[in-house]
Amino acid sequence: MEYLNSETGDCYTFPQLKRAFDDLRVKAFTSSFTVEDWNPLFKEVIVEVTPVATRGQKIVRDGVYIKDEKYYTKWISVELTEEEKTIEYDQRLAAQLQERDWMLQETDWTQLLDCPLSEEKIVEYKEYRKLLRDITKDSKWPWDHEFPSKPPVKET
Repeated sequence: MEYLNSETGDCYTFPQLKRAFDDLRVKAFTSSFTVEDWNPLFKEVIVEVTPVATRGQKIVRDGVYIKDEKYYTKWISVELTEEEKTIEYDQRLAAQLQERDWMLQETDWTQLLDCPLSEEKIVEYKEYRKLLRDITKDSKWPWDHEFPSKPPVKET
């Protein structure tokens, strides 16, 4: 919950209000003592769930809007800066490499000399692992690629 000073447009959380205003001496606002009871300039703001940003975008707060006499946070989508796009790409790349490396690691055992799988299964896993290593060459990497499906361990 946040609180809007309708005169200045400033928004505060409850702890921020407590620090900013010495005359606020309650532990919390309630249905019987609201922020407007304390100070008629202040309005309760309902903080809605932040929308999800798409690639290359970020969601930022853009003030408050009124609907049905209630105040709500207003969110907008804005383009990332070039620096932010680089950070976004680096984070995505690191996450996808980590996932790929985990998939390789969990199938390392299939390439050991004492692997209990049949030769056919070992070859299937060898091909799967090659696809995993080569996925970084995919033109959709690291955003829209699909990891290959791991072959079933059970012999058919």
